[in-house]
Amino acid sequence: MTAVHRVDLPGLTGDEPLGLLAAIGLMDQLVEITYLSWDPDDRHAIVHCRKFSSVADLVGGLVERLGKIKDGEAIPLTPGFPIRRQRGAPDPTTCHRWLLGDGSAQVSSVTAPG
Repeated sequence: MTAVHRVDLPGLTGDEPLGLLAAIGLMDQLVEITYLSWDPDDRHAIVHCRKFSSVADLVGGLVERLGKIKDGEAIPLTPGFPIRRQRGAPDPTTCHRWLLGDGSAQVSSVTAPG
């Protein structure tokens, strides 16, 4: 079994919303990452994985992943995204909101037919 490598990402700090979202997005796009932790001193992200052993390896993995995005797609390996609008059908990218009589709101998202 391959050893788990610790890769520190000092530019992604957990106390900044964009740093947190970027670290989670990194895990989402590079599915192999075993787990994510945060440095207790300065709160930067640390990924623990078997395939990548350095920041350069992670960047190489992301570049490879970006190369797999086909024309008209936004995210690789995600069939049906972005959702295409069909003539005469509701816009699948909108979210409908209704204000109820008691002042609360009800939200219903419309999805494209499967």
